[in-house]
Amino acid sequence: MVGRIVLILLLAAVAQAQGATEVQGAMIKGIVILNGEGGQGVGNVQITDSAHTGGPWASDSDGGFILDYPNRAPGEKVRLGVIKEGYVVVNWVQLDLALPKDPNANPLQIIICKEADREEMARRFYQLKGVEAIEATYQQKLKALEEENKSDATTIAKLQEERDQAKASAEKAAAELAKNQPGQGSELYQEAQRLFLAGKIEAAIALLDDDKLRQSAEQAEKALTDAIQGWRLKANLFTLKFRFEEAEKVYETALRYINRETQAQLWAETEVDVGNTHDQLGIRVEGRAGNEHLAAAITAYRSALEVYTHQQLPQKWAMTQNNLAIALRHQADRTEGTKGAELLAQAVTAFRSALEVRTREQLPQDWAQTQNNLGNALWDQADRTEGPKGAELLAQAVAAYQSALEVRTREQLPQEWATTESNLGLVLWDQADRTEGPKGVELLAQAVTAYRSALEVTTREQLPQKWAATQNNLAIALRHQAARTKGTKGVELLAQAVTAYRSALEVTTREQLPQKWAMTQNNLGNALSDQANRTEGTKGAELLAQAVTAYRSALEVRTREQLPQDWATTQNNLGNALLKQADRTDGAKSAELLVQAVTAFRSALEVRTREQLPQDWAQTQSNLGNALRHQADRTEGQKGAELLAQAVAAYQSALEVYSAEAFPFYHKQTEKQLKECERLLTQTKLQAQ
Repeated sequence: MVGRIVLILLLAAVAQAQGATEVQGAMIKGIVILNGEGGQGVGNVQITDSAHTGGPWASDSDGGFILDYPNRAPGEKVRLGVIKEGYVVVNWVQLDLALPKDPNANPLQIIICKEADREEMARRFYQLKGVEAIEATYQQKLKALEEENKSDATTIAKLQEERDQAKASAEKAAAELAKNQPGQGSELYQEAQRLFLAGKIEAAIALLDDDKLRQSAEQAEKALTDAIQGWRLKANLFTLKFRFEEAEKVYETALRYINRETQAQLWAETEVDVGNTHDQLGIRVEGRAGNEHLAAAITAYRSALEVYTHQQLPQKWAMTQNNLAIALRHQADRTEGTKGAELLAQAVTAFRSALEVRTREQLPQDWAQTQNNLGNALWDQADRTEGPKGAELLAQAVAAYQSALEVRTREQLPQEWATTESNLGLVLWDQADRTEGPKGVELLAQAVTAYRSALEVTTREQLPQKWAATQNNLAIALRHQAARTKGTKGVELLAQAVTAYRSALEVTTREQLPQKWAMTQNNLGNALSDQANRTEGTKGAELLAQAVTAYRSALEVRTREQLPQDWATTQNNLGNALLKQADRTDGAKSAELLVQAVTAFRSALEVRTREQLPQDWAQTQSNLGNALRHQADRTEGQKGAELLAQAVAAYQSALEVYSAEAFPFYHKQTEKQLKECERLLTQTKLQAQ
């Protein structure tokens, strides 16, 4: 019994000795690097402990260091100092830390830089950490969508939009955080920063408790400043998690505590944050709620401009003018008539105001960005404007994009270059559509060149949806170019258009983007039909068969119930293709194709009514007349006469809209077809007698 007790006591003593070893020593491992993550290691940097509980130490030749704390336990707090003449610590907030249990798990990186470079290096550091958090959020949300079988292209595109919005906010937040001097901000604020930098965003948000911040705000002025700083950081953290509604509410809370008279710039800066968040919510929310967000954004920006004046704060004034213009353009997109046109005019004015400060010489990238934005607004204006005024607006849009491309080069800013090239292509195509003769052909060629340039950077691997959209736009421009080009060259352009549409369909699938898939199938059918018109023999017949297949594919999604006007358009296109097929086919097969063509045209007329869509109605009535006449040509006796009579009625209906004054070309063409049909009907009746 005694022996057993002794053994137990001995074991207990061993356990106590082991426990003492565990608590009586800790260490920090890490590296001192230059400027930013991935930077060069820096040797002979002195590291101190402000409480003098260890050290001092020095980094080795590669920047590595081990800080021994033989008398401290893991979990205890320490505050480090760094000494190297002429240098400061970029991530100073991380020098307050708890001694780790495992020094190898997360080695400490101490980033130093030249004193003059501190703010820029800090901005880059915080932006990098923000982007890392955003990408982590994006991947989490993407995985959740995939697990819920909701990862269609539209949902993913929306998620990517949120990611882009978060990155824009992170860039602004990084600039704000970088301005903080070492030691600046409350302990609460600094601890939230440390959690953010460690990737613990939710913990940082929870730490910045609203009740604590309100209590602080209601105390002394210093505490109020700290509280506002905490709210702004919390809003930024919400943005990193794509929680924009919560970010907006936090900014509004901060704004209520900021005194406009004594803290005018902070008040204006927070108003801009409120405006940015409302604007992004506005373009993502449908209906009345979206309009209310956009109206709130405009109000916030205009409020900020009461403080951010051209004279006192020109760059912030220009930045806010640019943001105001973007929100006005977004609001105009949702507004019809005169009011929408007025909003666009205000947007253009605001962009031009921004360019008074954002000059190419002083702020080249901001200048280029604003020129691109101005081009977008001018194009929107042109889309609502007929005649010479519309043409002038398009010319101004082209000039704005071309100006942006002077700075947005492929070498320096490839993504921005591709975006602006794509925008330029769209406007050039629009210009060409309003321009006759060789000039119009030249504009189409320029549009094609712009799209092809954009595709050099906008690749399927990197940006599949943008790539598909640009392929679709390229195909449209090529088809229009072909329509104005004779001979072999025109045929080759149509072949290129077909190839571009088929490329777009590799990404724009029925499963992921059904409506865009159907639209592209319809457009592919049009290009194949145009190709067939210029192609003889078996090859031409095969192209028509492919066109019919494309139209029928489109009609799987473009149903009368879901998309009535698109359904009617594709039915009309299908009817024309079937009619052309019948012209190249003999016997019973030809007769069957004509029956299908007539059915397609009559289907289209169920939606294309004279009351709702008079021009489309007239066009389809004329097409129906053609199909009925071709049927009559192949039908003997009374049945043939009935078909001719139906053709006459269809042409007469078309002429009710195709007046000689309003539509001289179509009036003359339809009148000629009507007279020929009436002559054949009279002849058939005489033969029957």
